[in-house]
Amino acid sequence: FGVPDWFQAFLDTGLLGAVVLAIIGSLIWRIMASSFPLAFMSNPLVYIIIRTCLIIEGTGFFSSAWLLALIHKPLAGYLPDEVYIE
Repeated sequence: FGVPDWFQAFLDTGLLGAVVLAIIGSLIWRIMASSFPLAFMSNPLVYIIIRTCLIIEGTGFFSSAWLLALIHKPLAGYLPDEVYIE
């Protein structure tokens, strides 16, 4: 394309494509939802995706922070708050 070698090397890494894809892929849903909220929410595919996400979140299955805390608590020797407050 007639660009300098350093810029062509940057393009060859694929980083630019990844950034553009991430921006378009993550923002297009927000733009559509804010511009056309009724059309967006009445889309059956979006409804199924949202309900599926809410069901999965409701199970707490992916709340890995709780699992990590349960594992880390005995290893670090944490005590209840009452011990530290007194």
